[in-house]
Amino acid sequence: MPMDATTPPDLSLSEEVIKAHFGAKTLEQGRVYEMRGRVQNLKIEPNGEVITADTIGSMPDPYRQRIALKRNPFGPLLIAGRCTCATGQSCKHLAAVLVAAHRQLGFKN
Repeated sequence: MPMDATTPPDLSLSEEVIKAHFGAKTLEQGRVYEMRGRVQNLKIEPNGEVITADTIGSMPDPYRQRIALKRNPFGPLLIAGRCTCATGQSCKHLAAVLVAAHRQLGFKN
């Protein structure tokens, strides 16, 4: 699995990790948002621990997302995300950002 040279291996953002964090419907909505180019200003910190972006939603101004990734020695990668939408957490906007980050980093799994 290709990885950005500065991303530690235990912070790998895999398809399995993304699927485990969101319900099927939310993840599918996030994939549609990502495919339609609604994720903008995607930034991944060099160490891979923080991801930020703006996502165009139903409001005139884009929603802002901030996602923190943490190592978990006892299981899968921990994801803590916040969005400025009404849902705030585990929303389709956060799913879209993780899908976009996964794609940008070139992961295949």
